[in-house]
Amino acid sequence: MDAPTKKNLIVAKKSLNLARRGHDLLEKKYFALIREAKRAEKKVRELQEKLREMTPDSGREIFWPMKDSPVDFPPYNLDETGVAFDSAFFSWREVFAQEEELAEAEKRLTELIDRARRTKKRAAALENVLIPRHRRRVKYISERLEEYERDELVRVKTARK
Repeated sequence: MDAPTKKNLIVAKKSLNLARRGHDLLEKKYFALIREAKRAEKKVRELQEKLREMTPDSGREIFWPMKDSPVDFPPYNLDETGVAFDSAFFSWREVFAQEEELAEAEKRLTELIDRARRTKKRAAALENVLIPRHRRRVKYISERLEEYERDELVRVKTARK
């Protein structure tokens, strides 16, 4: 523990107030992250539903290699193929873009949840470790200073007699 001086008491009180403010800010950040994660989760569900509507008869998820981005134009001559093949190509391109958007949304959701978890952990550390430590420090220094003041008062009174 620190030496029980008025300066250390002031420093301890400032540290306690700072820790409390930090805890409040972390809690606000946590709730904001949770709200954002709920929005992201809603978007993921919407994208999943849209993808299911695009591929109704497959009954399974379609996985495309993300490194092979679809091209904006068919990589073949349009006069060499039929309408069904062209339609399938353009449908594949839409599904690929939807899969890519879904993957980005899922990644964002995962990151938000992870940040919220870390923020909650930091807030708990402040609440359960640092704030009690600072309270004990303030209490200890305050009690010692009061004891010194009482001792000094007794010494002054006995010296007068």
